Amino acid sequence: MRRSSFVPGQPPVRSWTPIAVPCSGRWSVWNPICAASRRRSVENPFHDLLLPSASGRPRRLRNGFASPGSGTMVKPPTSILARLALWPLSLLYRSAAWMHLAAYRSGWLTRERVPVPVVSVGNLSVGGTGKTPLVARICSLLAEQGMRTAVVSRGYKRRGGQDLIVVSRGDGTGPLVDVATAGDEPYLLACALPDTAVVVATRRAAGARLAAAELGVDVIVADDGYQHHRLARDVDLLVMDATAPTDSGWVLPAGALREPLHATSRASALVLSHCDIALDTAGIEALFHRHNPTAPVFHTTARPHEVVVHDGRRLDPSALSGEPVVAFCGIGKPDRFRQDLIRLGMQVIVFAPFSDHHWYTDDDLEALSRRAKDAGATHWITTEKDFVRLSRRQQRSYPIGRLRIAVEVREEQQFRSFLMNALQARSVT
Repeated sequence: MRRSSFVPGQPPVRSWTPIAVPCSGRWSVWNPICAASRRRSVENPFHDLLLPSASGRPRRLRNGFASPGSGTMVKPPTSILARLALWPLSLLYRSAAWMHLAAYRSGWLTRERVPVPVVSVGNLSVGGTGKTPLVARICSLLAEQGMRTAVVSRGYKRRGGQDLIVVSRGDGTGPLVDVATAGDEPYLLACALPDTAVVVATRRAAGARLAAAELGVDVIVADDGYQHHRLARDVDLLVMDATAPTDSGWVLPAGALREPLHATSRASALVLSHCDIALDTAGIEALFHRHNPTAPVFHTTARPHEVVVHDGRRLDPSALSGEPVVAFCGIGKPDRFRQDLIRLGMQVIVFAPFSDHHWYTDDDLEALSRRAKDAGATHWITTEKDFVRLSRRQQRSYPIGRLRIAVEVREEQQFRSFLMNALQARSVT
């Protein structure tokens, strides 16, 4: 049964009664992680993020994301019919992933173990779960215990073509290469953690080998390593977004999952991110323990730490409360950034979401500048990850600030003990 309402000047809002199919962004469905079904509206959640073009007509972009002045918005969630059409491809994807893992478990393919312990941080879904901030927090916790760490990353969407790059030696000097060569996340880690070595490697096992042999580290942290089976690990941390832990429950390409939910059984522990804005985590914890009854669950929060404005001043996050701002980002879940700004009291009068890891052009920023001028906004703000993808010239030419987020583990003492016990067990064996 369907009900709809219409308000002049706004898109129609329709709700659907629950049906027994996996969740999608356009249908109200039974979500297996919830104790009860939840109604979902079919209106586009990014309706109010539209950037009107000069002509007033929206123009579709190649990547499906909004560009300043284009009048486009983030592509809406895939419909249930499209998911069903892609289901055969999802079956092939699941089969390939299962055979890949089975090849390692059977010994047909060999895992490579490096001389130092390895902590892997990964997820089941694509984009926006908070892996990299957790990697930074883990490195800080291990450093507090006197352990020298190295992060090994694939450097997703980097522009450099080298297979193996030392981004930082962890000697306090920071990055040795530019952001395009390293990739935004490794570069950001190298800047934020100057005493932590950072290696970018197409094959993580090769990166871990180099870090263990040449950089004198005690522990290796593998960023986004849950599906990288070649590198043997001592701790396998699975990160899931507490606000949308399983997306639709569908595997790529019909959904956002890289593996089916039973793959949670491999995890040493579950880390739920964004618990500060999640309504409830009991459902996903119950689902996780159904597949992995003995592994612990930890909870993290993402707290706005400070705003660094364009002239370098570091302000309290609430310093721009009530100020009209132009915000833009190219991250996995852009609306979360926008909501963070709204919760801090900022008036987000223009919001421009780009595709994840987008490299900004002068045309992008010129279009934003025109919007800012028309709207009377003097402050621009973006994320730290987006800021490093801007060239030095772009950073100087526009009044762009960035919001810094601090990730905290609620059970920090227990989490530290869990990590240290696992690492000590490796040293004993």
